[in-house]
Amino acid sequence: MKSVLILTHEGDPHAESVCNYFESNDVDYFRMDIDRLIGNYNITFDSKSGLFLIRNSERCVLVDEQWNIWNRRAVDPILPGDIPKELEDI
Repeated sequence: MKSVLILTHEGDPHAESVCNYFESNDVDYFRMDIDRLIGNYNITFDSKSGLFLIRNSERCVLVDEQWNIWNRRAVDPILPGDIPKELEDI
């Protein structure tokens, strides 16, 4: 069975419902709250293999062909206050 990478935002009730379903049905998933991307996740890309390694405080996953990706909703990340203004748009 494939695993599911869920790209969503904190407090998304639809993603919460899907995650609860996955948990109760033993479906492997990893949730990324994109608005909390900075500070909560470490993402590494290997250009030779074309694979991503994603870590948070609880888990580390290697995103390969066994993963499906559900891009629930993109939102702007919450930036730390010490980011220079000219870098915020990047």
